[in-house]
Amino acid sequence: AATLARIEALELGWPLILRVAGTQTGLTMVRADDRAAALAWLEGRAPGQALLAIEFVDLRETGDRWRKMRCFFVDGVFFPVANLVSDGWQIHSSDRYRVMDRDTPAQEAERHYLGDPEGYLGPRAMAALQGIADRLGLDFMGVDFCPDGAGGIVVFEANAAMRHNYDHARAFPYTRPALDTVSDAFETMVRRACDWPDDPHARG
Repeated sequence: AATLARIEALELGWPLILRVAGTQTGLTMVRADDRAAALAWLEGRAPGQALLAIEFVDLRETGDRWRKMRCFFVDGVFFPVANLVSDGWQIHSSDRYRVMDRDTPAQEAERHYLGDPEGYLGPRAMAALQGIADRLGLDFMGVDFCPDGAGGIVVFEANAAMRHNYDHARAFPYTRPALDTVSDAFETMVRRACDWPDDPHARG
């Protein structure tokens, strides 16, 4: 009850997102629609756990679809990685097989983003993303975000603990060139930082 009072003092409103700090993949994250739901979730937490309370911004698109996009920055350079849609607000890469494999417009939107990110997002959103990377100043980092419908973005997460994989490249082959590009950039960055010679077996 005391923790809930502290959260309510932030005046985030309902619903809000609650999660255990330091966790990934949404395993500890819930959307609490009211005080009762928040209190029930808080009562299940261990004493002393660090928690996060996050404003919930409803970015539903037409047809009850939500979108999550990801980009990486390697040495400050932008790389598009994914443009996912789902029928739920908490989106994961596995939603590709449950939603996107039957959704041609969603795949076309991802193709557009991967092939022409500035054309897809617009200059204001691109400048905002670059500003985040410049401010954090990390050798490698990722940003999960969504367009806000007005040329800007809403950021879900930005840190150096993101990854990509090729698990879905066979089912969605149009993603492979973008994944190869960012993988090569990351390897080049690591080799340069370690003063290693160029890899003669690298792609291309």
